[in-house]
Amino acid sequence: MSARVTAPVEGFAGVVAGAVFTDGVATTDDEWALAYFRRHGYGIDRDEADALPDGDPSDSWTKVQLLAWATANAVEVTATAKKAELLEAIIEHLKTPQQPDGQPPAE
Repeated sequence: MSARVTAPVEGFAGVVAGAVFTDGVATTDDEWALAYFRRHGYGIDRDEADALPDGDPSDSWTKVQLLAWATANAVEVTATAKKAELLEAIIEHLKTPQQPDGQPPAE
């Protein structure tokens, strides 16, 4: 599903993360781009069906929801990963203590 993305700079025109902005607005269904926009303060409007459920990711989440959560939380996964692989990587990420920047502590 496409999401409507609003730039933090009113009236912005240009390309960011592969999305073409006109008058400060773009649309994209690219989960990696949406994760970037979320991290950088862009407004994102999408259908409720694509919204992330409350709580920690689980098997009841869709692959799109798991991928969105993973990219927004700096979990190293590929867009081609299967749903089970995404969930496994997320669970492992949740078990590992994180620094404020979302990265594991240095060894």
